[in-house]
Amino acid sequence: MRRPACPRSGRSYRRSDVNQEPNGLKNKDFISGANKEVESLLHYGFGKGGIGMARTEISAGGVVYRCEGDRLMVQLITDRYGKISLPKGKMEPGETVEQTALREIEEETGIRGEIVAPVDIIKYKYIHPVHGEVDKEVHYYLVEAKSGILRPQVEEISGVSWYDPKEAWSRQEQGGYDNNDVIVRKALARLGIQV
Repeated sequence: MRRPACPRSGRSYRRSDVNQEPNGLKNKDFISGANKEVESLLHYGFGKGGIGMARTEISAGGVVYRCEGDRLMVQLITDRYGKISLPKGKMEPGETVEQTALREIEEETGIRGEIVAPVDIIKYKYIHPVHGEVDKEVHYYLVEAKSGILRPQVEEISGVSWYDPKEAWSRQEQGGYDNNDVIVRKALARLGIQV
């Protein structure tokens, strides 16, 4: 792996409707007249499901990076189970996935950032003790740190640190969740780093 230089700060990811739903409608307009199941899915990240239907849960987060002089640093968290991971969390009412990603990053790590690009979406299923099978969808973004003080949200995670890209990749491979490998690899590739 070559030693990375910091990417030039250029135009960040801009979704013209970052605070809107498809067709330029505001969230409340998008669901007006919709039943409560659709409202729940769009605003709370859950579909109520039905016979033979799994609930849907939508979360978002990101791979956060910053530059220290000409050194590129990548943020990783240690979750409450001791695994290396990325900041992420569930969508709240009225949020877009981008807003969810930025809010969760700030809540969990203390860092305010700006989305540079989408990275990928991870989809999987899990069993909820009350609701049964849940289809989980996690949207990840490449996020440039802009401000804030690094501090873990101790109710959610046990630690957060900055690493050079090589160390971040090594920690992800050795102690991270397998489904995050592709996310970290793609984010590093967007930063010009091949692993």
